[in-house]
Amino acid sequence: MRFIIAYDIRDDSLRALISRILQDEGGIRIQYSVFILECSSMKVSALIARLRKIMEGKGILLVIPLCKKDYRRCITLIEGNYNPFRNEVSYIL
Repeated sequence: MRFIIAYDIRDDSLRALISRILQDEGGIRIQYSVFILECSSMKVSALIARLRKIMEGKGILLVIPLCKKDYRRCITLIEGNYNPFRNEVSYIL
């Protein structure tokens, strides 16, 4: 299953740590503080528990599950050659 994970964290070092963890877990950055992660529901639950401990209430974390049908309906407008979705349909601006 795919998940959109977004966060708003003021502390620079904590924000960088969360970013590294999401990248290490296979997340693809689609915005500065937004990732798409493909994994099982169990794995994302464990990841949320881990991030909750690290964040200690310092910021906001949003995890949105995307079913295959909804993910295929996503429209992506991309400036230039940057395409984090590889093999996915996107529109270059």
